[in-house]
Amino acid sequence: FDMDSSQLKSALENLSTIGNVEVTRFINNNGFNYFVTFLTEVGDLPLMMMDDSHLTGPNAKARVTKVLKGKEPLLYGEATISPSDHSYHITGLKMGFPYFVRLS
Repeated sequence: FDMDSSQLKSALENLSTIGNVEVTRFINNNGFNYFVTFLTEVGDLPLMMMDDSHLTGPNAKARVTKVLKGKEPLLYGEATISPSDHSYHITGLKMGFPYFVRLS
């Protein structure tokens, strides 16, 4: 299938288990290479699963490799709160440091 990078980006981001991604596509001698960068997932992610059973052509195959191992940011933390909670207190913050909070 000849999918451009924006189509693959849209397909991945429509999955419930994936947030925002960046996708780039490069031409190789046999087709295309796609590089996917996960922008909102944190840490070392498992490899994506690939089903290449419907690809056609001589030696048609797909593979997934990890180019760069993800890692959690320094002092990364997470919390799960109940749907009935309307507030959450984050402790241990220090003045002068930037912090990022994501709700999902």
